[in-house]
Amino acid sequence: MTDEQNTTLYRFIQEGLTNAMRHAYAKQISVHLTVIGTHTYMASVENDALPTTYKEGFGLSQLRNRFEHLDGHFSAGFGFKDNTFVLKGTFPIRKGGVYENDLSSGRPINRAARPKDDD
Repeated sequence: MTDEQNTTLYRFIQEGLTNAMRHAYAKQISVHLTVIGTHTYMASVENDALPTTYKEGFGLSQLRNRFEHLDGHFSAGFGFKDNTFVLKGTFPIRKGGVYENDLSSGRPINRAARPKDDD
């Protein structure tokens, strides 16, 4: 992943944890980071919260901007489970990090673990 993608994930988790503690006084928070196939990264933060109306403030709007800048999607709101607030973001994985697609097989390869050619 790129530095910008890593920073976005860091800020996403930071904002999710901060909001869960500050606004919902959550005692339990779930953070999920998932690679879907070889092309999409998905992150979510879920916490217990009483359903209320909420306003997307500065922190959430900045997260939305970060994900949209990465050609991704961002959502925040009450989930399908009762009393659960969910932040969710996805973006396409870009070259520049550890994983890239092996064009011959379509499988991800770990460039960092791959032996270097002898020069």
